[in-house]
Amino acid sequence: DASAISLNNLCKTFQGIRAVDNVTLEIEKGEIFGLLGPNGAGKSTLIKMLTTMLRPSSGTASILGHDIIQEMDAVRSCIGVVFQDATLDGKLTARENLDFHAQLYNIGRNMRSKRIDDVLDLVDLCDKADVMVEKYSGGMQRRLAIARGLINHPQVLFLDEPTLGFRCSDSPPYLGVYKRAECARRDDHPFDYTLHGRSRPALQTCGNY
Repeated sequence: DASAISLNNLCKTFQGIRAVDNVTLEIEKGEIFGLLGPNGAGKSTLIKMLTTMLRPSSGTASILGHDIIQEMDAVRSCIGVVFQDATLDGKLTARENLDFHAQLYNIGRNMRSKRIDDVLDLVDLCDKADVMVEKYSGGMQRRLAIARGLINHPQVLFLDEPTLGFRCSDSPPYLGVYKRAECARRDDHPFDYTLHGRSRPALQTCGNY
């Protein structure tokens, strides 16, 4: 049975500078795994490679047995991603943002409606579902981004800087999102989580794990 994530000597070089240096790693299904390191250490670069947004310079990696270079479509179909930078459309409502994203996964109309309601409830945004996203606070936008990352029921979820936009006072309800999502997974929803900045950390400095 394939690991959730498998890396073998994965590297990325930019103009002669090694941003990610020979990373070899196995992350099992159901495991919560975090990458910890200073700015510029290559954490986001590694996530971009694993989510097929950036081609490695060398080495190999797979998600649930699917090669990130040879099987990009298969990889994209089984992962969810919450990006470091804001990628929501502020001129759309939360519901419209989620509906557009769900259509990219060819989710049917009836199923889209149910999943949108489910993920909005998960992140406590049901009462703001029809509000323009440009009126959301930073924390609300981050919660909506998490909801969007879950809309396709991913088996592996990547979060890049997951606490970005949250105040210290937001921490308890924010962590509650993960607890509720874990309960959903246990109820036969196929979610496995890889959290950038959460537990079982791999420490990185200057592009070297």
